[in-house]
Amino acid sequence: MKPIPFPDSVELDELDGPLSMSGVPLDSANHFCPVDNAKHRNPRRPHRRNIFWPTVCILLFLLFSVNEAKSQGTLSTVHIYNFDFSLNGAGEPVIDPVIQPGDTVRWVWDQGFHSTTAAAGQLELWDSGVQSGGSFSHLFTQQGVFYYYSRTFGEDVGDGTAIGMSGIITVIPEPATAVLLGFGAVVAMVVFKLVRRDMPEPSGTPER
Repeated sequence: MKPIPFPDSVELDELDGPLSMSGVPLDSANHFCPVDNAKHRNPRRPHRRNIFWPTVCILLFLLFSVNEAKSQGTLSTVHIYNFDFSLNGAGEPVIDPVIQPGDTVRWVWDQGFHSTTAAAGQLELWDSGVQSGGSFSHLFTQQGVFYYYSRTFGEDVGDGTAIGMSGIITVIPEPATAVLLGFGAVVAMVVFKLVRRDMPEPSGTPER
């Protein structure tokens, strides 16, 4: 019969009294005795609770760094002409902007008398008024799909959308922030499990 190995967390020279077949110490009446897990923890295994707060600080630093870099935002220029809105000029394919929170859209009048007016009932609202030249800018801070129109050749439908001469601004979450938050959630879950597994068990035996 092969001998039953003792657990690595128990040092035999630190225990008093006999051991059971499973390597658990017994008292003089052959009753199981609790072992101080913290005392007999393998010194070669690092204390995992020491990595919890450093991990949290690193994740917070990365998140604030991304937000600080994003706070500058980017600028998208939309051309206004008869009878549409587009990132491209007249005669080219019509493209609506896809931006992120903190970005700015600037409308530039190339032709005609038009306005850039947000449909009512949305989180982002703006209205340039009808004009025939110059530019108008709006900073977007909310995520979502925002409809707008020209007061001269478009119409607000009344449900947050528009028809006729109209356009769409799509604001999506920043990919880097989404990936970082997902990575942070995974790391936090792993660290939490490691900490829970490394916590000492309660001493003593339950009363019966």
